[in-house]
Amino acid sequence: MNMNQKGFANVVLIVLVVILAGAVGYFALRKPTTEPATSPVGNNVQPTQPQVTPPPANTTQTPPPPSQANKPGWKVYAGAGFEVQYPENTFAVVQVTKQLPPDYKNNYPGAKLISLARVSKLGKQECSYGESGLTSVCKAEMEGGIEFVQVNASAQSLTSSLDSSLKTTVTLAGKQTVKWSIGAEGEGTDYYYIPLNSSQTLVVARLYRFDGFPQQTLFNQVLATLVIK
Repeated sequence: MNMNQKGFANVVLIVLVVILAGAVGYFALRKPTTEPATSPVGNNVQPTQPQVTPPPANTTQTPPPPSQANKPGWKVYAGAGFEVQYPENTFAVVQVTKQLPPDYKNNYPGAKLISLARVSKLGKQECSYGESGLTSVCKAEMEGGIEFVQVNASAQSLTSSLDSSLKTTVTLAGKQTVKWSIGAEGEGTDYYYIPLNSSQTLVVARLYRFDGFPQQTLFNQVLATLVIK
């Protein structure tokens, strides 16, 4: 090999060394590019998610029947085929037997609202009924109050023999009802014959004595809560 060839080889070797050194320095100084890219602060756009719209809530509510819309301080009495409310600080419910006009012979079981003040006297020799002034045993049947009696007979059969001059027709609990009233000397009874069906009748009676209890206004308030099932 002559001198020219040796000089050329040395130049090539130097060039290769420089290229190799440059490559090593490039990769050593290059920053990693595997870091996740971040969005500028305040402009972070989230991926769009599908919007799911829930079905509209059912806001329609059916008003409860009168007997379920309890008045504050009132209780519900549930009988066979009917419900009624009464003020619990005024009345107590007792079981009674009732004889109905015009014959007053048959005894029908029923429930009666009587004054709380009179409940403790029942069965005691402490009461005076009528104008005789005589003291007798206190009986729920004789007390002023509101009676509810279910009779297995049609309203027409129960009212056909009543004195027509004392009868009127009223609407009660959504039904045409015969009202029959009898009274004298500060006491009496109002009867309401409410048809439950073609063969059953609910008889509601307001028995009042000298003090008028239960007063007509209170009686009307109780009747207004009556629901026939």
